[in-house]
Amino acid sequence: MPAAELSASGVLCSDTGLRPVDGGFSFENWGGPVAQDAVTVTTAIAIFGEAAVCAETSAAGCVPFPAVQHWIDGTNLQIQGGRCEGMAVLSQRIHDGGDSAAQLQAAAQRTADLRKETLPVAASISRWWVSQTFESVIAATSRTWELEPSEVVNDLVDAIANDEGATIGIYANGAGHAVTPIAVTRSEDGTYSISVYDNNYPGEVTAISVDPTTETWTYDVGAENSGAVASAWTGGKGSIDYVVMADREGRQNVPWSDNDRDERSKGSARVTVSTGGRSLAGLIINVGGTTIDSRDLSSVSNGVKVFPNRGGIGTGAMVEIPDGLADVKITPVVGDLIDDATDTVELAVSIDAPGPGSQYITDTVEGDELLDDVYDDFSFTLSTDEEFENELDVADDGEIEVGVAYEEEGSEIVLEDGQDLSVVDGDGEDGFDFEVATADGEVLYEAEFDGESDTGEIGVASIDIDEETGEVTVDVAEVVPAAIDEEVLAATEADEPAEVDSSEGTAGPTDSNPDDANPDDANPDDANPTDSNPDDSNPDDSNPDDSNPSVSTDGQSGDSGDDTGDDPQAPVETDPPAPSNTDEESGGND
Repeated sequence: MPAAELSASGVLCSDTGLRPVDGGFSFENWGGPVAQDAVTVTTAIAIFGEAAVCAETSAAGCVPFPAVQHWIDGTNLQIQGGRCEGMAVLSQRIHDGGDSAAQLQAAAQRTADLRKETLPVAASISRWWVSQTFESVIAATSRTWELEPSEVVNDLVDAIANDEGATIGIYANGAGHAVTPIAVTRSEDGTYSISVYDNNYPGEVTAISVDPTTETWTYDVGAENSGAVASAWTGGKGSIDYVVMADREGRQNVPWSDNDRDERSKGSARVTVSTGGRSLAGLIINVGGTTIDSRDLSSVSNGVKVFPNRGGIGTGAMVEIPDGLADVKITPVVGDLIDDATDTVELAVSIDAPGPGSQYITDTVEGDELLDDVYDDFSFTLSTDEEFENELDVADDGEIEVGVAYEEEGSEIVLEDGQDLSVVDGDGEDGFDFEVATADGEVLYEAEFDGESDTGEIGVASIDIDEETGEVTVDVAEVVPAAIDEEVLAATEADEPAEVDSSEGTAGPTDSNPDDANPDDANPDDANPTDSNPDDSNPDDSNPDDSNPSVSTDGQSGDSGDDTGDDPQAPVETDPPAPSNTDEESGGND
């Protein structure tokens, strides 16, 4: 059961000093509709900068580019699954001094004093929830999925010792959850206990146990949100990760631009699905006859990567389709309802092309549709091998809304009864073409987006096509300015460009030697990646001239030659024991 203080016995390897009773929030992680924590134009400006978000700025506020509203709507839906990522990050930032409790709420002296009804507090939680979608965080997550659980522990010990502001993501049972690590302890049997602040349990300390022998982790009180039934979560490589604060900070590139990919993900398309925490939403991806279910990480293959949102069950996921694939068929899945009493589900799918431009697809699923075993209102096929292409296929009895946007231009289109939408050359520098056609191929509407408004005003065209006559009606609505909340902006704004690791390897953010096996090793040529003294017989010993290693290669304690003394409870050096699988080749989550 959770406790107020560290409960694990053994040798304390690292400790942040954060304790949930003061350094955690007094309120629980929660799901449900956004209120004070709604992502807004102000949030977008804080993250991406005014120039990337606002086509125009005046005393009336910011006139956002059409794609910004798609991003806001989609993000607010995803957040409804749970706020754990934002709470885990913000509590760590306040503890490390990156943010101030008093800045977020007058007279607050500690994180536990903050209230979620206070606008800057709520806005900061959502702002840092969003950070899991940043390119720099996606790259860091991909990097740590290459690590065995014991290697994650090793890195966490270093991150804690160096005040790097780490958070942990764990994934099981179709859900993702974020917690704040506060200490790492090594037991006499060689297992590790990662003490964490889990925002599902205010004021309490819980622990993730890691067994280096089996390379598995277990969390006995895993739950998607506070109030959910707790159960044991367990997993191995690729189901536990960590992100340090440096990966989240700085000005970000907007995801609908042509420069928001690093070298690892260049040319990829990204597809996000969510039902706002109302069902076990996912994507079924068919690549050359192989089927991938985004809700089952063990099914991932063909270079596809799945990033479950760290927010709770039903929050959804982002799927990355790598460069070089053709005719990838993707079908949304509404999935089982989380609450059987639910009678309406809002399904949202966003498609971020490798270049500029984006698509945002929504459908209201209700009544008997929720009882169907398979959702079949629409599917789509995309290719990333040459020009980006996407063909959206609506069922004969389906009806969906599609938003298409590129810089100053945007359209909202109702598709129904077998109508299809095709986007071509979505990664070109000069925009893209799209067309709406019948199931028989008759073109009903077509347009070309070059990113510039024909009228000089920022507007969104609502396009309605009569399914019987084919008559097209176009109404253009001017985008009105949105107010910028200066208080929230002051509390959440990034002030410098983000540094994205563009290497192909697994070098970490603090790695000065990217070619060796350990991303954080300052001594690339020795056998032990965490050794600060490469020439002695003991890989983790800070005193190289003695003959007895303090820790054996399997993580067990040594004997009388240990420089920390014979007391098994004595604090050990900052570097943890090297994992037994250091020399094994690490594979990805694909």
